[in-house]
Amino acid sequence: MVVSGLIIGPAQAAEPQPELSLTQLRQALLALPPQTGRFLQRAPNGGLLRGTFALALPDKMRFAYEGEAQSIITVSGPWISVQEAPGAEANRFPVSATPLQLMREVWDKPISPANVKDILIESGRAEVTLVDGDDGETAGLMTLVFDHPKMRLRGWQITDAQNLVTQFALTEVRVVDTLPNSRFFAQEDESDE
Repeated sequence: MVVSGLIIGPAQAAEPQPELSLTQLRQALLALPPQTGRFLQRAPNGGLLRGTFALALPDKMRFAYEGEAQSIITVSGPWISVQEAPGAEANRFPVSATPLQLMREVWDKPISPANVKDILIESGRAEVTLVDGDDGETAGLMTLVFDHPKMRLRGWQITDAQNLVTQFALTEVRVVDTLPNSRFFAQEDESDE
C-alpha cells in the first residue's frame, strides 16, 4: 500500500545503493526539527487509523487519533500517556519498556552496531531496524523509515514483545521552529473529582 509516498509493507528488492553509516544515521536523527502533520497507522489487526501528530524529539511526541478511536497518545520525558478520549484519565507507561526507547537512546550516545539489526537502502528510501543489543529492558524492535539520501523521517514500524507489528506513515509534514511543552502533556478533565 502506498500512502503519500510511504510504502506500508515490506520493502521491495532494488539495485545496490550507497551505504549508510551509523554516524550518518545518528546525525540525521539529531538534526530532526520539530514537526507537525498527519499520520496513518496500520494496526497489528490490519485496521487503518488516522490522525495528527507533533514531534519534538528526542523526548516529546503527540498522536491524536480521529474518527471513532479519539485516543490521544503523548510522550513526555520518560512516560507514555494513553487516553481513550480527550480529557479522559491517562494510563502511563515507561518509555524504557517500549521500542521507542531504542530511537531515544541515539541522543545520549553513538549507535552501537549491536543495536542495529538491519539497514536496507533502496531507491529513495532507507530503513534502519534498531534492537536492544545490550539485553536491556526494551522489548521488541523499531524500524525507522527515511527518505534517502536527504534522511527525512517518513515513518516507522514497531514490533512489540508479542511480535505484533504497528506501522506509522507521516504525511503532510510541516517543520516548525518550536512546539510548546504543554502540547505534550495529557490533559485530563478533573471536573469529575
